[in-house]
Amino acid sequence: MNSRDRLVDSSELRNEIEKQLEKILKEHPGLRDLKHKRHKEEIENKLDDSKPLVDIVENIMKRSPSLSTLFSSGFRIKNPFKLKETETEKKFIGKKFPTFFKIDKESSEEKPKECPLNQTSFRVQFSTDVSNDYFDREIDKGEHKLLINGVEFEGTKALNLWNGHATLNINTNDLFLNGNVYEFTSIVSDINHIEPFINKFYVKMVTPSKPKRGKNGGRKKPSSNKSGKGDKSSDDLALPNVIEVSRDDRNWNSKGFDEYTALYTENNGEDLGWAFYINTDNIHLLNEQKSNKKVDVNILKAQYKYSLVIMGMSMIKASEDKVLVESEDFELSKMISMFTSSISPVILPLLASLGELVEMESETLII
Repeated sequence: MNSRDRLVDSSELRNEIEKQLEKILKEHPGLRDLKHKRHKEEIENKLDDSKPLVDIVENIMKRSPSLSTLFSSGFRIKNPFKLKETETEKKFIGKKFPTFFKIDKESSEEKPKECPLNQTSFRVQFSTDVSNDYFDREIDKGEHKLLINGVEFEGTKALNLWNGHATLNINTNDLFLNGNVYEFTSIVSDINHIEPFINKFYVKMVTPSKPKRGKNGGRKKPSSNKSGKGDKSSDDLALPNVIEVSRDDRNWNSKGFDEYTALYTENNGEDLGWAFYINTDNIHLLNEQKSNKKVDVNILKAQYKYSLVIMGMSMIKASEDKVLVESEDFELSKMISMFTSSISPVILPLLASLGELVEMESETLII
């Protein structure tokens, strides 16, 4: 093999390793919890600036029968700032050695878990009561072995523990054949147990399928948790959390903003709902604020912001009603971002022009 071939192989291997690391980090429940916490804190810090949103949107709906009809079915205007008591998650305290380690969803040779051939990996989840460092600590750590059809699995796998939940990621490769059913045996052992924890599951490789798109899932509660009162949550949160973003905000770079970005949206699951990031340094907004001497700059910004919010809400509603259909290349958030960026140059001029039409006498209008 010459040096060029080795370079190509090395590059492909590196890309594959980076891809797998990115997948593992993205799916790690501890990192998801941290992201969830940071996002919640960020939203809470912005709430005071966003509180008029509920009153403004409700007022617009009351004054516009067509908008009220648009959102009447399945998209009620609910106040994200009226908080109610909810159950509090107790801190998970894991045991040094597990008393159970069981698979969450059973499978059999007759009813195996299905894995499309175009997927590079699949996940299997377990519940346990052991501490998060069980497989990583220096002393008395647990061991995990994976068998495939009775032989030790030599492929790439990773088992992550977090607050009573274990996620086993298994990479697939060219050796897995379409239609075949494979028997996997997961074995967890340590010095404290004579008999290991053994879980069998079956996986069938099936014809490649198109990626399914759905709502972001919420986090799992620790398996040993009991519920209680304490925290507060929004009662039926429906309105998005609106966050203003300027050039000096850290969200500018992390969300990929530029001077033409208008609205960036994120669906953070049922507990946090949608987050709408409004670009307050959009070039068209700034030009309008500079050139329009008749209207206060804060009013212009409010008109711009709430117009984008209602546009984004209407596109989410259209997606829920299957009027707007996502594709593999165009997710809903991407479509909202592209549409609002393209329409942002005309939002404020259009509002101003339509307002002037109202003041004109009806007989002078050409219809």
